[in-house]
Amino acid sequence: PDLPTPGADHTLTLKAGVLREMIEKTLYAVSQDDKKPAHTGELFSIEQDRLTVVALDGYRLAIVERPVQAEKSIRIIIPSKTLTEVNKLLGEDSQDVRISANRRFVVFHAGSYTIVSRLIEGEFLNYATVIPSESKTQAVLETKDFIETIERASLIITERLKNPLRILIDQKVTVRCQTNLGKVVDEFPASIQGDPVEIGFNNRYLLDALRNSRCERVRLEMNGPLSPVKARRLYVSRSRLCAVFKEQVGEGVGAYARRARLGRAQELLQNDRLAVSQVAALLGYPSASAFDHAFSQALGMSPRAWREAGGR
Repeated sequence: PDLPTPGADHTLTLKAGVLREMIEKTLYAVSQDDKKPAHTGELFSIEQDRLTVVALDGYRLAIVERPVQAEKSIRIIIPSKTLTEVNKLLGEDSQDVRISANRRFVVFHAGSYTIVSRLIEGEFLNYATVIPSESKTQAVLETKDFIETIERASLIITERLKNPLRILIDQKVTVRCQTNLGKVVDEFPASIQGDPVEIGFNNRYLLDALRNSRCERVRLEMNGPLSPVKARRLYVSRSRLCAVFKEQVGEGVGAYARRARLGRAQELLQNDRLAVSQVAALLGYPSASAFDHAFSQALGMSPRAWREAGGR
C-alpha cells in the first residue's frame, strides 16, 4: 500500500548515533499508564539550535539535550513504540537521519527506511517546573560502584517484599535495606558537599537511571529527604582520560598516536605505487614536508630514504 502523505516539512537532520543515544537514554522513563496518553511518548522539543528529548512517568524524569541546526521550532510528542522501532532501524552512527514534522505526523528518513507515525495529542507536563534549581547536598560518585552496591542490596527485594532502599549521604554513601529475607548494609566513598541527607529510593528506578547514564561518574543533587533528586552525568576530564589511557595501555595518548601513525606510514610506504606526498595525505599530515620531518625525527631518515633502503 502507498504510504500516507503527512505533509510534514523537513525539520532537522542529525546523525544516527546522536538520535540513538537520545532515545536510549530516555526511553526507560516513558509512562506505561494510558490514563495520561501524552506521557506514553517522548517530548521532542526542537529549537533552532537545540533538540531536547524528555520522558517521564510520574516517578522519574529523563532529559537529554544536544545542539542541532533545525529548520524550524516545534514541540511534538512521539509514541514510545515508534521510537523503539526507529531505534532498531538506525544504521551506522555517522548515517544522516532526516526528521520532518508537523502537528499531526512525524517522518524519519534513515538510509533506505522511511518511518511515518502519528503524534500523540495532549499537553506534556511542564517539566522545567519540577526540576530543582539549586541543591543543599551534592555527591559525586563512581557510577559502577553505585550500581554494584544497589544490585547487592536488591538481592533481598522481591515483588512481594518491596521495601525501599535507604541511602545515607554523609561523608560517604551508605545503602541499607531490610526485608524478611535479611538485611543489607553496604557503603562506598564519594565526594560530598553540603548537609547530610537520607533518602528512600525504589531500587529499580535508581538502577534504570544509573545504567542509562552510561558514564563513569554522576553527581546527585538533593534538597532534603522528600525533595526530587537530580542526577547529572559527569564527563571524563582530559587529564582523567589521559591517566586512565596510560594506565591501561602503558603509554600516553600522544605517544601511542605517534607510534600508530608511524606504523601505518611504514605499511603504506611498502606500496611503491603511492608517492610520499600521497602517503602524507592519507595519514592526515598538512604537507609532505611535515610528514618528512616527523618521520625523519622518529627513524633518523626520510620516508624516501627508508623506502629506498627496502623498508629497514
